[in-house]
Amino acid sequence: MQDTLTDLETLGAVFGVTDRAQELAADYRGRLDQVAAAVGGAAPVRVAEVFVWGSDIQSLAGSSNVDLVKAAGGQNIFADDDPRFGGMMFASLSSEVLAAQAPEAFVFSAGSAEAAEKAKAALRAAFPTTPAVQNDKLIAYSATAALPGSLTTPEAVRFVAEQLHPDAF
Repeated sequence: MQDTLTDLETLGAVFGVTDRAQELAADYRGRLDQVAAAVGGAAPVRVAEVFVWGSDIQSLAGSSNVDLVKAAGGQNIFADDDPRFGGMMFASLSSEVLAAQAPEAFVFSAGSAEAAEKAKAALRAAFPTTPAVQNDKLIAYSATAALPGSLTTPEAVRFVAEQLHPDAF
């Protein structure tokens, strides 16, 4: 998210629209700050950030998506430097490894409502005993927000935060 703010400022300077870029950056920061204020006192929710491709479920660590979850008041169950990821931002870990972490929520991006429902079905089938599935905390946000440089990321942060911390809003 910081990279998006840096890009806005740089592009504003390059194209001679510094004032407009600063307005966009201030709006972006402001929306993130609102969420931070709402969830600031809450305990982070243990989240498994995942990609779901059919029945293939990949865990994430150290990606911009993980930053989104952190800004929403979540804590990824896998550390950025977890050796099982081999320096990559994602890994195909066994369902037993992921389930043993007992995530309180699964968070993932989806390109459509249909894709989100298919991913939720795959997560329910693969992890029926996790707190996330038992409490129906399967949170899909717009895949557009997951793209680097997206101006819709603050909306996704708020949406995920509302699902993780409904009492904060």
